[in-house]
Amino acid sequence: KLTKTIDVLALYVAKNGASFEALASEKNAFDSKFNFLHGGLGAAYYKWRLFEEKEKVANHAVAVAKASEKKAERDSGRRPAVRDATERARLLQDEGETFGVAAKPSIAPRAEES
Repeated sequence: KLTKTIDVLALYVAKNGASFEALASEKNAFDSKFNFLHGGLGAAYYKWRLFEEKEKVANHAVAVAKASEKKAERDSGRRPAVRDATERARLLQDEGETFGVAAKPSIAPRAEES
């Protein structure tokens, strides 16, 4: 049960900073579960867990920053311009071939087929 308390507090202190630890220490000064904050049972484990959690938070922040940087590089100046249908057709046309709406085909047989 003590390890669970230490694990949770270490996570919150790593995310929220030393002021959170000070607040927890102050609010729980008379609670024996938090003696590890004052050098009591579990103090070494708490220091180790806090170090581990701070590393996780720092690594996550670095990963988020890198992902954000990559996204910014992908998005910078390379977004396709909005084009109307005529402009898209002009860009897509092959040599001599035109794109557009063709006339609706007739269902009447051609003269050659009669």
